[in-house]
Amino acid sequence: MGAVLRVIAGILVVVFILALPVTLLAHNAASVLFSPAAMARVLSSQLIDSGMLRNYVIDQLLTSGAHASGAPSLSGATAYLTPDQKDAIARQLLPDSWAKDQITALSNGLYAWLDSRDPSPNLSIDLRQVRERLTRSSGPIVQMIVDSWPACSLADLVRLAMAVFGSEGFPYCQPPEPLRLAVVRTATQVVQDMAAVLPDSLSLNAVTNVIDPVKAEQTKAQLRLVRFVMRWAWVIPLALLGLIMALAVRSWKGFALWWGIPLLGGGLVSFVPVLLGPGMTRQYLQQWAAGTGMPAIFTDTVKSVGSGLTSAMLRPQLAQALAISIFGALMLLVGLLLKRKPAVVPSSASTAAAQARPPSPAPIVAPRHAVPDPKDRPSGMFG
Repeated sequence: MGAVLRVIAGILVVVFILALPVTLLAHNAASVLFSPAAMARVLSSQLIDSGMLRNYVIDQLLTSGAHASGAPSLSGATAYLTPDQKDAIARQLLPDSWAKDQITALSNGLYAWLDSRDPSPNLSIDLRQVRERLTRSSGPIVQMIVDSWPACSLADLVRLAMAVFGSEGFPYCQPPEPLRLAVVRTATQVVQDMAAVLPDSLSLNAVTNVIDPVKAEQTKAQLRLVRFVMRWAWVIPLALLGLIMALAVRSWKGFALWWGIPLLGGGLVSFVPVLLGPGMTRQYLQQWAAGTGMPAIFTDTVKSVGSGLTSAMLRPQLAQALAISIFGALMLLVGLLLKRKPAVVPSSASTAAAQARPPSPAPIVAPRHAVPDPKDRPSGMFG
């Protein structure tokens, strides 16, 4: 019976070694994917560096903001800006601190929706600080935009005299003074009019309202179940260690060996996702980006965010694998150094000899001679 239990315990050791890295990865992934603070940190570091959030808001300001104010769109006026100039304008209007605040608010709103009964998340971007900066910096921004235009030809000057700024057919070119000053003043006024009518927030409901309420509720329930399983997956290896101890451990030496071997093996195998994960993620994202027709800025951002999430999930697993491996090696070493005390069991031959041996005779005690009493001394002539 003991041999059968040890075989079962050995199978559980193999299962433990294979399950430990998977459950650690699941727990670490849940700590990132289902944590608003962790996701905000990763998204902030990736989206701010890529400029996707700033470019999206700037595009909305140049098109939607202009139409909302009744002013002409400025998308044509910024066509000659270099990427560095666009990024400089975006950073002037949208500093990193503002971008981090918006990403944190969006993350909190999305995860609050996951635990609510709302059919769609209510997400928005705060534009109050953008409005203040746009009003204050409209002059330098317009100067940078006009400086990017090419010089006007004679035909451009004719069209410039007849067209309204921002209308169809308006030539975006630099005329000589004093026409250039007039164009700058007109463009500055357009930008200030846009800033004056900007709303307090830019709603993303147009994107989120397309979600079907029934499917959204089903998806949220599935995500909550996945979150629960991933967060508590680490209980499985602990339960396996408990079963191994119950089946095979009968001494301190056995305890050290039967725990040291699976911990050392599981810790070493847990290094595999750390070593292979970044490369596999990078290769998968590159294949995905090559097969999609989305803009490069979007695919580059997705690849950047995917790499950031992978690093955030695998970073704690590296420390965990190292700690578990060291602890398992120490337990295995202790188990090898401990000596099992031999049990003293009398042999059958010695037992039979002891039973056949005759009992030892009682000791013979020599009789003591009685000392004569003086009163009994004989009398008479021989006395």
